[in-house]
Amino acid sequence: MEQQTAAGRDWLTGLGNRETLQAALASLAPGAGVLLVRVAGLNQVNGTLGYRAGDELLALTAALLPADSAFRASGARFVLLSADGGAKSLPALARKLEADFSDALPQRFQELGIGLTTGWAVFDSARHPSAAAALREADAHIL
Repeated sequence: MEQQTAAGRDWLTGLGNRETLQAALASLAPGAGVLLVRVAGLNQVNGTLGYRAGDELLALTAALLPADSAFRASGARFVLLSADGGAKSLPALARKLEADFSDALPQRFQELGIGLTTGWAVFDSARHPSAAAALREADAHIL
């Protein structure tokens, strides 16, 4: 556990950890975008190819995300915060990440049907009591 919270970074990916994500959400301004990214099939990779392969898959995913605004929220879930948000920019960013992930995915993972699923929301103080509520909305919209 100490490794995971050291310096606010996730020990495996080097991205911000859950604690750092919570602080970032607390200071997020209305209008900011919240993009949730999930590695679909991580449990299958862990069960079929082993946990080292699962770690490799998570590290590959993290490498596609901007380190200054991305966080590992839990096992297979990452969060990307975008200060400018925007209903147009978030879907485009999600599609780009999905395409980049597909292009970077080694064959042994492709054979298992591994992919990214994404959901997004724009933090709107009229609809969301907090940025954490916008994150919950993004989670509800994961495709």
